[in-house]
Amino acid sequence: MQDVDALYGLLTKRPRRRTIREAAPDDRRAYLAEAARKHRKRQREAKKRGSPEPTAPMVRAALADAALMLLATDGPGSEEIRNWLGKAFAGRVGVPGTVTAKARSGRLKPKLLKLS
Repeated sequence: MQDVDALYGLLTKRPRRRTIREAAPDDRRAYLAEAARKHRKRQREAKKRGSPEPTAPMVRAALADAALMLLATDGPGSEEIRNWLGKAFAGRVGVPGTVTAKARSGRLKPKLLKLS
């Protein structure tokens, strides 16, 4: 039992590293600002390479692009997309048709995916 007590004593005597949550408000703010800058820089560089990081906004943009392309070509699933558009804009019956027409004419363009 002495060994366990001695080990516990040694472990608890070591100085504990402070986490960012325990830091002073100004230090925490500076750390988070720097982390956000680095993250945005990584995102920009990845986007330039043609492979953006799969963040929630990027995934949403890719899904929106795919839906636009399906609507423009009347591809498989385009009817379901029109149904969901109708549910999303319940009080406005013309939205699915208008969005489809704009996608076909090219007035609604994909943000991430490029047509080649």
